[in-house]
Amino acid sequence: MSLGRGRAAFGGARVPLPALVLTALLATSACALSEKGKPAAERAALGGDVVARVGTETLTRGLVAEVARAQRITPEEATRRLVDDAVAAAAARERGLDTSPDLRWRLVAARARTTSDRLLAEARALGPPTDEEVNELSRRHWAEVDRPPCSRVVHAVVKLPKDGKAAAKEADARALATRMRPELLVVTDAESFKKRAEGFAEEAKSLGLSITAEELVPFDATGRTLEGGSYVDAFVAAGTALTAAGETSGVVQTEFGFHVLRLLERLPEQRMPFETRRIAFSDEVVMRRARTAYQAVVDAQRTQTPIEVLPSADTSMRELHGAERRR
Repeated sequence: MSLGRGRAAFGGARVPLPALVLTALLATSACALSEKGKPAAERAALGGDVVARVGTETLTRGLVAEVARAQRITPEEATRRLVDDAVAAAAARERGLDTSPDLRWRLVAARARTTSDRLLAEARALGPPTDEEVNELSRRHWAEVDRPPCSRVVHAVVKLPKDGKAAAKEADARALATRMRPELLVVTDAESFKKRAEGFAEEAKSLGLSITAEELVPFDATGRTLEGGSYVDAFVAAGTALTAAGETSGVVQTEFGFHVLRLLERLPEQRMPFETRRIAFSDEVVMRRARTAYQAVVDAQRTQTPIEVLPSADTSMRELHGAERRR
């Protein structure tokens, strides 16, 4: 990898040149690598695939062509930039800048980014999302692209205790929900429904029970919610059976207690055409492909590369973080 002219040339990628290297270039590049006075052996004629030599660096025709293609410049300009890069890099080495911890880490990070960029380009080159990829993401994003009809309800539930006394309290909970339902039938909006149900809270408490009244996230006939959760089957069946807004269920038993549901809204299905999904998922598919390839590279390298994290690392990082916060 070589640095110069504000960029690094490595597989066609451009990496910002640290200011320190530019300083070294200005100070030394004019004289450090001058051909004047060098032995004749170091100025040997070029030939074959070699385009130029700068000190110990050899620039090949293939490298020039790759940089020219990647940066959309002429081969002459690519050669000039590569020579400048090599001169600057040599100047930086002579100044010892390549041993700077900050610069060394920048070079490591640049190589890592180059790997990521290459894998991303390879993932994009595989073409549009396949049918299998579209189907997989359709299942993941069903609420946005393949949503069936959904129900939005408000409900009140007489909740059973969780201390092992649920079975003994079932009769009381059912009776209270049965008494509560007629009171809920006369209200017309969600807020009134919840307040009327909460009016039974003291009676429920006296029986060792509790009442919860709330609006719920819309759900489909399988129980999936638009926020990624799910509801139990008995509750879903009762909610799905309500077909007109304002309709109220009977008393429904679930593992949580005894419910009364009110349908607030029936959401129509929302289906995106398959080919439109293919276009919509393009960027996500490329990222998923690249991420999978990147993880494979990292996993393979981990098996070959010794990695040691000192036991004191966590303590050191906490101490450093504390010192930074106190500044």
